[in-house]
Amino acid sequence: MDETTHPIDSWRHGIIGFLNDYWSVLEPQIKCPAKNLRNPVNPDPKPCFGCLDAQVLTCVIQQPSRNEHLIRMNRPKGEE
Repeated sequence: MDETTHPIDSWRHGIIGFLNDYWSVLEPQIKCPAKNLRNPVNPDPKPCFGCLDAQVLTCVIQQPSRNEHLIRMNRPKGEE
């Protein structure tokens, strides 16, 4: 991991990858800043980077175990 990268950032990338992979199912359920991930006017490609670390961990922990695995698979290589 790069020294300038925060340890929770790999989970942020994982969540964003998970959201992109399952966007059509998840979009109507999203109430957080990630709802702007694919906004047609002003997309935010890194919405989870505006969230506190505790919120990022909460998002991962609140997922059913099968989804946590999918989030983990989207983390950058070498940071699993």
